[in-house]
Amino acid sequence: MSTAPNSSNRVERQALVVLGMHRSGTSALTNVLALMGAELPKNLMPSSERNPRGYFESQSIFALHEEMIRDIGASWFDPSALLHDWAETAAAQSWVERLVAACREEFADARLIVLKDPRLCRIVPIWRRVWEALDTLPHYVIVIRNPLDVAASLERAQDVEMTRALLLWLRHLLDAERDTRGAPRCFIAYDDLLEDWEECVSRIEADLAIRLPGRSPRAKAKIDAFLSAELRHQRHTDADVDEWPDVTEWVRDAYAWTRHAATGVRVDCDALDRIHDEVDRADRAYGPLMRRAERAEARHARNVELLQKRVWDLDTSAIELRDALERRESELDVSRLRCEEFERELALARAGLGASRLRCEEFERELALVRAGLGASRLRCEEFERELALARAGLGASRLRCEEFERELTLIRAGLGASHLKCEEFERELALVQAGLGASHVRCEELERELALARAGLGASHVRCEELERELALARAGLSQSLEDLEAAGGEVDRLGEVLGQRLAQLTDTEARGVQLATELESARELLRDREFCVSRLQEELAAARLPGLRHSAVYMELLQGGLAALRRR
Repeated sequence: MSTAPNSSNRVERQALVVLGMHRSGTSALTNVLALMGAELPKNLMPSSERNPRGYFESQSIFALHEEMIRDIGASWFDPSALLHDWAETAAAQSWVERLVAACREEFADARLIVLKDPRLCRIVPIWRRVWEALDTLPHYVIVIRNPLDVAASLERAQDVEMTRALLLWLRHLLDAERDTRGAPRCFIAYDDLLEDWEECVSRIEADLAIRLPGRSPRAKAKIDAFLSAELRHQRHTDADVDEWPDVTEWVRDAYAWTRHAATGVRVDCDALDRIHDEVDRADRAYGPLMRRAERAEARHARNVELLQKRVWDLDTSAIELRDALERRESELDVSRLRCEEFERELALARAGLGASRLRCEEFERELALVRAGLGASRLRCEEFERELALARAGLGASRLRCEEFERELTLIRAGLGASHLKCEEFERELALVQAGLGASHVRCEELERELALARAGLGASHVRCEELERELALARAGLSQSLEDLEAAGGEVDRLGEVLGQRLAQLTDTEARGVQLATELESARELLRDREFCVSRLQEELAAARLPGLRHSAVYMELLQGGLAALRRR
């Protein structure tokens, strides 16, 4: 059967709401639905030792459920009926708004979500208002498990006695079944889920008229790996429920009803209504007494817990005191050993003190001798001081003489600097002479080239030029003499260079040597003037040697004369 969430029949999304008592297998079924495509909350409760594979429920919504049930004045392990009409009161509106906000935070815009918390069995009416506010159509999947398995698991995990656990199983089933009537719902047995989960998923899709979008080989492999025999820690049969002495007739009848409902057969709810009414009447009759007993038991448990804590604290203090005493005794033993060591060291120190006194007496005698020697040393020091004063006076006179020597040395250095300047002037003049000699050599070479040209021009008139050749031979002889004189002058210049080097080494007679060098330079200049005279004479002889047959060489001779004129100008 399906109903719309509000009057406008507008459904934005669908919700798979897993209902069932604690330890009934709701976590396993929720994970199966998630692997088949339903969206889990974003902030999942972490796993624990009691449920290492995970709870697959929202941490924030769980916290809101706990706070809300405490606000009503109950708790999840209280089998009494909650105020059924409380969900319709104005006081419940703030909780509706907080749960709506939590759902939006956890699921955002997911189209198919799955929500699970065993406390949902007791508060379906207020969640009906939440689903309406969210425009969500809830589909309920109620998980059924053998009540003896649930009770045994609760006793092992949370130390809940079996009678209370069975009543809690009954109350969760009765409230969940009554408050989901008229809505799409399906009953699934935990044993059937472990045996053939695919058949259970198919029946959920058929009964709720939905399609799970996550069917795939990969999802099947994950579910097969998740649903193992290890999830079944308690194993009681249906016959055990009938025969177990602590199981009331209400629990037997309700469990039998759920077993029929889990087969997919439509079952009349009158039997559960009868059980519900009887349980409520019994709760009204014995509930206050039970709650007073529970409060007394809770106070007793708190007192026992406080006493146990006090005993634990005393035991801890005793252990700490015993440890401290043992540490003190150990420290005392160490102190005794150290005292014995100190006594031995003191005896040794006393013995050493006697020896030290003897040595001190010896030192005092030696000190007296040292003092006597010190007096003699002082006298010698006074004599040394007087000698030092005399030495200082002599040192002052020596300093004065040194200053005089330094002044004389400064004058000598100044004179030596002037001599160096004159030598540099002589060197510059010598360089000019050498440059002039170089130019003479160049002019001689040019003359030789001109004479060679003349000989080439006279070759055409050999017969008529014999006299000119003799004159040229004489000219050559004169030129050779000039070259010899020039070489002699060059040799003289070299000798003057050597003499100048010697004179540089002998700084004491620099000025006399400079005069002599000037004289020798004047002689070199006379030699150069003689050479120029020879060149002019050669020119005249060449002009006189012209023959009538050479008039056709006039152009050549003019060129020769021009070259000689240029040579004289240089």
